[in-house]
Amino acid sequence: DNLFEGTTLFAPCMGWNAYQLGFYSATNTTWSHFISTDVIPEVVQNGRDLHELWEEQKSNIFGNGKTVDLYCCPSEQLNTRHNFVGKYVNQVDAVLFSPPYYDLEIYDSPEQSVVSYPEYQDWLRGYWEETVKLCSEVLRPGGRFAFVISDYRNKQGENITISTDMRDIVSKHLKQIDAYKVQWSVIKTKRQAHKTRNGNFEDLWLFEKS
Repeated sequence: DNLFEGTTLFAPCMGWNAYQLGFYSATNTTWSHFISTDVIPEVVQNGRDLHELWEEQKSNIFGNGKTVDLYCCPSEQLNTRHNFVGKYVNQVDAVLFSPPYYDLEIYDSPEQSVVSYPEYQDWLRGYWEETVKLCSEVLRPGGRFAFVISDYRNKQGENITISTDMRDIVSKHLKQIDAYKVQWSVIKTKRQAHKTRNGNFEDLWLFEKS
């Protein structure tokens, strides 16, 4: 509510359905249309099941007027497979998500971005920049684009400057207007996410379409 305004939100990956749940909980705002995609079929199905549950309960708990469009497709291929730009050009008010961490978190999907683009520079160009260009085309003028990410050390001990690398690519297509540090709290366990072990924070980069 502090950084975005509008009715239509696009999340280019589903984040285990967290963004969709947040969209439903925003009951006192104007957000009414959620668009998202993911490469894990079970996650997409979970999103469809969530919406069915919301439809059943909305009059009792949530109120009316929220719709979702969910796709099982790599974000960089949405336009090729689904004419995504033709459907949504200049209609999206905000893009907000935490993109994949290249090769840090690999899940069970043959279409995961690191499977399609195993080399880092190819991944930046083939997955990330193509996704950014798609988002730029569907954003309305004045619409905002934000993503959450942080640098990390890979399994080979190399420092991956993924946050600034991805920021620089977005800056080629959209105007950066701000940056934030997001501090997360977490219970420390043996299963703590690798990306948070060197400091439990991530960068939030905020851009706007001219």
